[in-house]
Amino acid sequence: MKITLLFSPERQADLLKAAKKIVDHLKKKRHGVNQDALRKVSLGRGQKGDFSKFYHSLWKRMKMGDAVIAELTYPSTEIGYIISEAMKDKKPVLVLYKEGGKSSYVPLSTWKASNLLVIKEYTEDKLEEILDDFLSFASSKVDTKFILIITPEIDAYLRWKSAAEGVKKAEVVRQAVEAYMKKDEKYKKS
Repeated sequence: MKITLLFSPERQADLLKAAKKIVDHLKKKRHGVNQDALRKVSLGRGQKGDFSKFYHSLWKRMKMGDAVIAELTYPSTEIGYIISEAMKDKKPVLVLYKEGGKSSYVPLSTWKASNLLVIKEYTEDKLEEILDDFLSFASSKVDTKFILIITPEIDAYLRWKSAAEGVKKAEVVRQAVEAYMKKDEKYKKS
């Protein structure tokens, strides 16, 4: 999976150890990691354009990724917006905050209602375990895309079936494969 990491630029020095541990663990597990959020962002007055470009870059990376991990011990409205957009795009999201440093974003009811969101308090010792649990959870939620070459007759059927059921053609194919999987005894034993 491609994971987008989000860290508030506020007080990043406090989070560098955890950030490095997250990146190293994800790479060890062979996941792609977008770590643009770990760039040092020092913005003074009059540099709002740079700040805006930084978050636009993160938003674009989130759109290209499969899942999001956000460290929100120190809240950030912009990161909160990107998390909301990720959930709107049906991407699994892990929100982390250091033990004793509960983020002000955590109680938002719109986030808590999502079955794609995991919110965890962490310590350095438990971080890898939390990440492994989330990666397992996220991999069950992320769809894999592939190209299927079909005959015109199959395409005509899929168009008809999708219109009749009000679903996309890909969903018709997915349902057929899932039904076949349930009946396949060899697959169940493997």
